[in-house]
Amino acid sequence: MISTIRNFRSSALALATLLVITFPLAASAQGGMNKIAELPLVAMGPAVYSDSKLTVNGQTIIRDGQTTIAAEDGARPSRIRQGDYIAVTGDIMESGVSLATTILVLNEEYVDGASPTYLRAIIDDVSDSGIARSANSQVDFTPSLSQTDLTNI
Repeated sequence: MISTIRNFRSSALALATLLVITFPLAASAQGGMNKIAELPLVAMGPAVYSDSKLTVNGQTIIRDGQTTIAAEDGARPSRIRQGDYIAVTGDIMESGVSLATTILVLNEEYVDGASPTYLRAIIDDVSDSGIARSANSQVDFTPSLSQTDLTNI
């Protein structure tokens, strides 16, 4: 159903870049809509709740009345649970904050250190040691610098 996300998971090296990339996402929805047109992926990773705020990869995800929550298998989950492996599409509002258009609960369980993650964010700082920071997120992008072909970054 979500073949573009599965294809994206196989390209784990691109996950560490923090560059602004538009990611096409086609998702089934109820009510006769067959797909959600190209939407920018904001984050993919485990759902974390702290003080009733949803965060993914250190970025706060704001939900409003227009946010759609769906499951990869086509079901409509009643809520997102702590630790659910999710993909979030939407818009970056400011450093560390994104507004969710769609939250897709993935069929797989998130495994720390083994499951691919993704983050599209405003970069606040880049250190000399190769660490990019965006609010509460830190990404070590030094592995991507060893590539000879940097066209995918």
